[in-house]
Amino acid sequence: MTGRKMPERIMERADLVTEMVEVKHPFRAGVPARRGGIDF
Repeated sequence: MTGRKMPERIMERADLVTEMVEVKHPFRAGVPARRGGIDF
């Protein structure tokens, strides 16, 4: 399962719970978005 605000009862029964938290991101420093991927 994925998603935010997972109900506590589900997290209690889960074997693995991961919480990703942004620590630092170039966008916050004013760096504009750039196109990703591979161009063929």
